[in-house]
Amino acid sequence: MAGKMTPKMQKFVDEYLVDLNATQAAIRAGYSKKTAYSIGVSNLKKPEIAAAIQKRQKSAAEKLEITRERVLKELASIGFAKATDFLTIQGGRVVIKDSDDVAADKLAALASVKEGMYGVEVKLADKARALEMLGKYLGLFDGTNPEGDTQKNNLFEAIAGAAEEGIDLNEIPEIQSSADVDADVVEET
Repeated sequence: MAGKMTPKMQKFVDEYLVDLNATQAAIRAGYSKKTAYSIGVSNLKKPEIAAAIQKRQKSAAEKLEITRERVLKELASIGFAKATDFLTIQGGRVVIKDSDDVAADKLAALASVKEGMYGVEVKLADKARALEMLGKYLGLFDGTNPEGDTQKNNLFEAIAGAAEEGIDLNEIPEIQSSADVDADVVEET
């Protein structure tokens, strides 16, 4: 039967694509509720079903023009949005910007805007979740990003590294040379 799908299998594919829940898809496709979980898992492993699901998902992504870049851009818009993109504080009062004055890419971060009893409420999408998803994609948390694990935020190591690279530390006014070994620590007046 490899390569050929029964009407029930096709119905499973159709139902699975609704919510990506194999158990519920099996039930809606007409399989027994008692065995729906195992049938769902089993169906997802069948090459013809897996291929049909993948083909339909790819087709939907192409039709909707969903690309990795668009998804990442949208996540970045949410993750890097700030309240000041949407409002200003003037004379101690919060003033919401006109939508024409907000950059189009920032509008993706708006979850809702509603008039309430105490004025207008602006709610942004979940910034932490968007940043988490971006970080995971970029491998910032699992050690797969070579830059993420080697970067350090140690001022003393940075200064020492700069000196080793031949950078003249005396030309950087924020960095003072260490005192001579025999120099007095306290100046006499």
